Formats: sequence, structure tokens, C-alpha cells
Amino acid sequence: MKRVHTTRRRRLIWTAFSILGMLISTSVKAEEEATLLHCGRLVDVLTEELVSGQNILVQGNRITAIGANPASPANAKEIDLSNSTCLPGLFETHAHLDADGTGSAYWPGGRSSAASGLVQLRQAQEALKNGFTTIRSVGEFTYHPSIIDVKRAINHGDFVGPRIYVAPNMWSATGGHGDYNIVPTDGPTKDAGFTVPAGTGNVREKVREEIKLGADWIKIAASGGVMSSEDDVSVSGFTQQELNTWVDETHRYHKKITAHVHGNKPAYMAVKAGVDALEHGTMIEDDTISLLKKQGTWLVPTTWVVDEIARLCNEPN
Repeated sequence: MKRVHTTRRRRLIWTAFSILGMLISTSVKAEEEATLLHCGRLVDVLTEELVSGQNILVQGNRITAIGANPASPANAKEIDLSNSTCLPGLFETHAHLDADGTGSAYWPGGRSSAASGLVQLRQAQEALKNGFTTIRSVGEFTYHPSIIDVKRAINHGDFVGPRIYVAPNMWSATGGHGDYNIVPTDGPTKDAGFTVPAGTGNVREKVREEIKLGADWIKIAASGGVMSSEDDVSVSGFTQQELNTWVDETHRYHKKITAHVHGNKPAYMAVKAGVDALEHGTMIEDDTISLLKKQGTWLVPTTWVVDEIARLCNEPN
């Protein structure tokens, strides 16, 4: 028994030294990777001021200090940005990384999962180069969850890219904004887009499927869309009971849910159900705005969409 006890003790000692060695190695590595950025100007979002003569210390992949003379390791790499303005990483809160301006992006069968993943990775990296360190992907145009693989590969360190938070798809009722009415009903495929049959049981099952894939968010189409046919932006795609179920099941899994919506009535119903955010909200009125404020629901207005539609409408035929 004494020998067994001694053996266990030795194992514990070696384990402790191994852990300590890992910690020391990590600490040394962080020091080796230390970078000091000398900023000409710095955007201070807390004071809403443009500050001069500030430095940023980065250790590993974390900003550890900001100030005029932050204490930095002797071997820190220095980068001169004295002719530049440093600002915090930007957040893109409504992105579709599959949408790169080509027609195939808007058709679920237009790309393979590999092709979609490559496009999404390229788009994410371009966004990072433009200063966006965090991207909220709110529904891609492919049935396969390639965006989840892109997010995981970046998080694992296989590729350089921004942090990505994903709602893999946008789910709608039959005939809603996520339905593809351009598919011929007598064609070779019965592809109907991203639809959920009526009923609260179907809603709960769809939430579970999305979370199984690795969704950070759930996204639904609470109303019709401006750029889809046969759906009405003033009509809710789901009943109040169904909307309540979307929210209840999502929150039960400790996830957040957002709703695409344009018209005021469906927007009010979605906020009443308890969604965490609204996308677009183009036609919301005072009653919905008051409820948004009361419940602390976020609004992502996507004004670019409105501007782009106005531009297209004003173009000569």
C-alpha cells in the first residue's frame, strides 16, 4: 500500500510540474509575442475623444494595456503608427458572408459547401482587413452550415479572421421571406427554401436542429421581405403562439434569437414574444419603439438596404 501511495504522489508531483511548465511556457510565449503600437491618435470610445500620444500593448492575442507609457517587455516588437489613427475593432452586426455580389450567392443550390466556405472565409478576411474584428452572420444562403466550419477554423487558429457569431439560416413560415417562390411548382425540384411547417412542435424541433449544428443565434422571418415575392411585410409569418415558442425554446437553450421584420404589427408581435433583436424594422411605429425600449430589445436598422433599394428604384430602366 505504501508503494502505491508513493507512486501516486510521484505522479501528482510530475503532473504539477508539467502544468507549471506549461504555464511558464505560455507566459514566455506571451512575452515573446508582445507588440507595442505607437499611435498618432487614438479613438477613446468611453470619453468620445480623439487622444494623442497613446500606445497599445498587445500580448499574445489580447490588448493588455493602453496609455502614454504602458509597461512593456524589453523584447516587445514596436510598430510605428504615429501617422495613423488607432480605433477599436468594428462590429458588423448584420452580415451575409455568402453574398459576394454574384447571382449564385442568393440561390441555395448555387454553390457546394466547399465553395461557400471559401467565399465566406474570403469575405470574413476582407472584413477584418477593413477593421471589422467581430461579425454577426445572420443567415447564409446555403442549406449546408459551411459558415459554422469557417467560424470554427478561425477560432482554432487554422486561418486568420474575425470573431464570427452565427445564425446559420433564416427560418420562415411557408410562403414567407425565407421561402423561394421562384421555384416552379412543377419543376424537377420541390426546393422550398428555409421553411418551417405550422405548429409549435415544428418550431421547437427546428431550434434544436440549429443548435445541434452549432448556432450562436436563431434567426426567423417574422414578416415578409422587401425583396421577395408573394409575402406581405405587414403580416406576421408566424402566429403569436408560434413566435412565443421560438423565443421560449431558444432561451431554454441559453441562446439568443433575432427576427427579420419590416412591418409594424409583426415587429410588435416579435418584441412582445421576447426576441432579443430585430433586423431592419423599417416601418416600426411608436408603439413598437416604446416596447423595444421597455424590454431592452436591440434594433439593427440596416439603413444600407433602404439606400440601395432607393438607388435601384431611381436607376433608369
